[in-house]
Amino acid sequence: MSTALAESPPSESSDSLLLDKLCLGPKPDMSQQPSKVQQLLHRLVAVTKQDLVSKADQVDAATLSPMPQVRALAETGLLGLQVPEDRGGAGGDLGAGLIARLVLAAGCGVTNFVVLQHFFASRVMTRLLQAKDAPKLPEFTEMTDLDWLTGVCLGHLKTLGTPKLRVDFENDDIVFTGEAPWLTGWGMMRRVLLGGNLDDGRGVVVLADLDSHHGSIHVVSPYRLQVLAATNTVAPVFSEFRVPRSRLVAIIDSPQEIDPGMPVHLEAAACSLGVAGAAAFRLHRRGKHRDDDTLIRAADAFAHSLEDMWNRMWELANDESANLDERELCRAECNLLSNRATFALVASEGGSADMIGNTSNRLYREAFAYILNAHTPSFRDALLMGLSRDL
Repeated sequence: MSTALAESPPSESSDSLLLDKLCLGPKPDMSQQPSKVQQLLHRLVAVTKQDLVSKADQVDAATLSPMPQVRALAETGLLGLQVPEDRGGAGGDLGAGLIARLVLAAGCGVTNFVVLQHFFASRVMTRLLQAKDAPKLPEFTEMTDLDWLTGVCLGHLKTLGTPKLRVDFENDDIVFTGEAPWLTGWGMMRRVLLGGNLDDGRGVVVLADLDSHHGSIHVVSPYRLQVLAATNTVAPVFSEFRVPRSRLVAIIDSPQEIDPGMPVHLEAAACSLGVAGAAAFRLHRRGKHRDDDTLIRAADAFAHSLEDMWNRMWELANDESANLDERELCRAECNLLSNRATFALVASEGGSADMIGNTSNRLYREAFAYILNAHTPSFRDALLMGLSRDL
């Protein structure tokens, strides 16, 4: 068991007070994290409150790029939070990642979603390189650097039927041809963890430099996105896109080798609690401003429930015997709570919540978005049972 996770549910601490005016309810305990990670998380909270919150509505409306905010986050060391220390990072564990996701989701959903791609890429690379006992790529130590912000283009490896993106080995190159369903952060990311299929069905994962595509990639809109449209998510079409063999990360036999497994559900739960905490804070502030006891009591009720859910999620993160069903159920409960809290904030504003640039409307859509990530059948079932429980 990791010593960086608390042995018991977190309680009120000076660390949790850092979330004042950002997130009401969850009370993360950073005190048992290593000093280096604690300092990073404290800087993350400060930057989120200073740079993310005030710009989140403009970023959501795609009238402002999230890159200045990502740059400020990178200066805290955030991009290396969960990169091993021997590879240039802070070596933060699951607990550190949960706290970071809570804070970022409370600040700005679009910025959070862009940074999550980098988190996922660094973790998948770490796991694949360790599993294959492969030497680290020289570029991997640069995953803490904003200049090498890394995206992910791997989801299509899990689809059935004819491979969407084919790979061939030609001399010193690995050549990709075909279309992938999505890549987030187009125009923001310099690199991408890219996967394709060989004719025999095996997968090939590389660390590709997007600056070198020279017309061999063009992009189309993958979906009519309802939420987080400002993340620059596209469907890349590859035409003999060449990557040097030196950038090969791994050849995999099964898509399960890139599956994030159980942690992803708790990480999505932390994002749900972050956006819900932001909604509870705003609902409470609105009640104080209006001297409206109903709004204040509703905000306090949500805050108590959010604290309880954070403690439950943290216990599961700290419990090595916890199974996938328990974690997916916790994620579903967190997501349901976040949708209720953000809906309450919308209800407190009435018609004004339908205006462009409205914060409550943005938070409601962000809460909805965290349903979509890693949407497994068992998570779907847990979510549906929660929705229909009282009918």
